[in-house]
Amino acid sequence: MAQCSGLFHGVGTMMSDPARAEKLDRAGMIWRGAAIKQAEAEGRTDAASWVAVHQRESFDDWRGRGKMAAFSQDFRDWASYCRKLGKAKGIKTDFGS
Repeated sequence: MAQCSGLFHGVGTMMSDPARAEKLDRAGMIWRGAAIKQAEAEGRTDAASWVAVHQRESFDDWRGRGKMAAFSQDFRDWASYCRKLGKAKGIKTDFGS
């Protein structure tokens, strides 16, 4: 879940369309909240910090790939995974989950 948050936040920062960037940012925030709840349920003592580390790793990875990352097969695969996970976990975003 933290990886999905980092994915959407990272790619969102590279969007030239402000509406698309906002949509991705909103999805990233939703995923971050879900990741924190999941980490708490798993008994993590500092869930927010734990999620922040993993979210940041994903964010940095996607930012490092450059603007064309949003058009890659890897991005499509990860976005599909996040949509399916979101659907299974009841996480609602503007991206079909």
